[in-house]
Amino acid sequence: MRLSPNDTQGRLEVLADGTWGAVCEGGLSEAAAGVACRQMGLGSAGRAYSGGSETADLPRLPVLVTKLACTGSEPTLQDCAVTLDSSSCSNFEELQCGPPSTQSSQPAGAQM
Repeated sequence: MRLSPNDTQGRLEVLADGTWGAVCEGGLSEAAAGVACRQMGLGSAGRAYSGGSETADLPRLPVLVTKLACTGSEPTLQDCAVTLDSSSCSNFEELQCGPPSTQSSQPAGAQM
């Protein structure tokens, strides 16, 4: 798992069967965002959002995960319920990790 274009904010990318792909827009709950940030060593404060301008120039990836349902207590995203049917998904989810104080403002260019 990684964030692109930088280490704390951007498109959430997952590796499955040797292929990097994205999580479907709307498929990452706030609890799952916290699990992802914690798993990457970025603390437990995470916020999912859609349409950030910082990822507009990134290469297009296939959407590999439609939904991640977590309670927030899981140690990794692999411990969450995962939906893999991405046939109805056309955009990807983005994630911001950081201390709680940075979570109150929406990133530039993001749409809610």
